[in-house]
Amino acid sequence: MIKTLASLNADLASDIAFRYASRLSQFVDMNLQAIHVEEVEGPSPGTGWVRNTLERGLLHTAQEEITSLIKSARSQYRTLDTPIIRVGEREHELLREIRDGSYDLFMEGILNSFSPVNFNRRLQSGLYRNAPCPILLVKNLVELNRTAILVRDSTDLKISISSFLKIFTKPDPEVDLIHFSFPESGRKGFKEKVEDSEPSTRKNKTLEDARAMLMENDREPKESWIIRDTPEKLNDFLADYGLVVIRMPGNPAKKNRVMEMLSHVPTATLLCRK
Repeated sequence: MIKTLASLNADLASDIAFRYASRLSQFVDMNLQAIHVEEVEGPSPGTGWVRNTLERGLLHTAQEEITSLIKSARSQYRTLDTPIIRVGEREHELLREIRDGSYDLFMEGILNSFSPVNFNRRLQSGLYRNAPCPILLVKNLVELNRTAILVRDSTDLKISISSFLKIFTKPDPEVDLIHFSFPESGRKGFKEKVEDSEPSTRKNKTLEDARAMLMENDREPKESWIIRDTPEKLNDFLADYGLVVIRMPGNPAKKNRVMEMLSHVPTATLLCRK
């Protein structure tokens, strides 16, 4: 059973994430725990009865909002646990719950946008840099029919595939492997399906090792691709997938093409780490 913590708010992004979780539950045996953190706006209320009174009021308001959201969605996810409601700094409270509860997966929604600012800020946050488990970031409500595992080297494939296999223990959904890179400036990109290429040109150690790792766990990839192209073209290709699995960028604060690509991936993204 995959113990999953989902950050929920009374907004569209959370609604999309929750509905995606319902679809995810068809492929993953998981226990979904919702959490909402009500942040105190403005100056700190101090301590003692003043702070306690304010927190009780915020908790009551948050409880009504989240309970209403849960009620409307329980028709799809009947086993959803009673939501956890906290008052405090959002990142701190979420990270504390992830650690204390020993969760296997954290998920939340973020509306897809042409601006990468919000996405980059999310990946640079203390929550994302310090979370001890994979993070599922849901941007759109899509069908979870195919999964793409993106790899660039041996470190990528070990981290991404081991995280994927821990969560997805059933034979579905279908899995494709994609070895990706970006062309140098002025160079033309290309896309090649390994199964359709000549045997003499099929050698790609990263894909071979990734395939072997999946096969050892009774998961045969349907297709293997080698893609060297711009982040925009790669995103167009990934739009057909219901989930993209990739290693968390090592230094999200540093501007790079992987971050540029991830900020525009239109589907749900599973960010994996050691």
